[in-house]
Amino acid sequence: MSLESIVEKLYLEDGLRNRDFLNSLLDEDFKLEWDSSVGSKIMTKAEILEMADELKANYEVSKVSILDVVHNDTKLVVHYLHHVSTIENPKELITIAKVVVIWEFRNNKILNGYQISKAG
Repeated sequence: MSLESIVEKLYLEDGLRNRDFLNSLLDEDFKLEWDSSVGSKIMTKAEILEMADELKANYEVSKVSILDVVHNDTKLVVHYLHHVSTIENPKELITIAKVVVIWEFRNNKILNGYQISKAG
């Protein structure tokens, strides 16, 4: 799978909430270093899969607007906005985050991520 098709599936086809897709995409040694508006954390593959389930359970719609993508053979940088709608108000999309993430690939799987986000 090309890096472009991975980005399309992950961000434009709701892959952020698809546990099976993420499980196949993330390397077993995956880790995400995430600096957000509320602090820093390091997340494992298991924690990302858990977060995908939470996003699916808590939001009616999850949509990403990609602002920019830059890549080489092993790294991909994505700048995007993450929009959601709640179960109570499914017709109103709200921006919950502005994100820049660098994905590092090994054997067509994401090995590491370095993400900076700010609340919408």
